[in-house]
Amino acid sequence: MLPDFPGVKTPIISALNSFLQKETYSHPRLAELRHIQFFEGEGWSQGVAEASRFREFRVPQTVSKAQIIERGAQVFAEQMSALAQAHAALMIGRLHEVAEEAIASGHPSFAKIALEELTIDSYLALIDRTELPFESDGTPKMPSWEPPNLEVERRIVGWLSDPALRGRFDEIVSRKREEWNARESDRKLVD
Repeated sequence: MLPDFPGVKTPIISALNSFLQKETYSHPRLAELRHIQFFEGEGWSQGVAEASRFREFRVPQTVSKAQIIERGAQVFAEQMSALAQAHAALMIGRLHEVAEEAIASGHPSFAKIALEELTIDSYLALIDRTELPFESDGTPKMPSWEPPNLEVERRIVGWLSDPALRGRFDEIVSRKREEWNARESDRKLVD
């Protein structure tokens, strides 16, 4: 059995975990997550929908003692990128499940819109009921489509090139910006 050296092992594990988290959340479909809540108990629910059971998901990683002796901690660092991609794929899958549960519960920030049902009115209604965050320069962070859809993006660009439709869109965004600024100015900062 190899000896345990916590003084050496702990900083290495901490650095690898930090790198793994940074790599995982740099994935384009996870980068916009502002925070993840970890709840206690057996499950969680949204509205009247049946509670979703918590379950563990993990990315298996195997390293032999011979590899560790031969290459040291580098053997773990070499696997970090693949581990981060696998972890991101698991998280995206779980986010899809959560979104389906939120849609079933009637959560206002989630909607399932078939491409043939997507109109300027349904798009503006979705934007209107969604809490939009804003960049420090006032630029809105618009909701994303899961999975990303170029046809949806093309339609939106086409609609917003019409001055009348753009005016309706800008009016909603302006109101959302005022709501965001009010929320942000009321936040209590804690050390």
